Amino acid sequence: MDGILLALALATAGITDDSLTLSTGETLNGVIAERSDASVVLEHPVLGRLEIPLEQLTTINGEAIGAAPDAEAESAIAPADAVEETDWDSRFELATSSSFGNTDSQDLTIAIVSTKETDRAITKFDARYFYGADNGDRSRANVTASTT
Repeated sequence: MDGILLALALATAGITDDSLTLSTGETLNGVIAERSDASVVLEHPVLGRLEIPLEQLTTINGEAIGAAPDAEAESAIAPADAVEETDWDSRFELATSSSFGNTDSQDLTIAIVSTKETDRAITKFDARYFYGADNGDRSRANVTASTT
């Protein structure tokens, strides 16, 4: 009788070959009956037939599910539309002028201009302030801003 139980134990030992680790950390042992891109169907000796979505699994038979590629392999694959990153080229401008005589006039211009070039586009930002006065009275005060 002991020989029959031993033979039966050895024969059924191979039935629970597969091991699934759930995202909760629990492990289920059984036989994988089906596997698709979305789920795994496991025949469990006690719980019966279980369909488990792949997003609820971390490993199947010790192999990680959806493991991220290693850093070396990831760096070797550059996206087709990768754009080289460049810095902005910026400048600040300040200009003044004055004249005194029959009419006193003063003018002031302040500007900030920034440009960024990539292999796909040139982006430019330009903001300016203009101030002018004639005989002490403001004759002009404008702000302009543009992007291209």
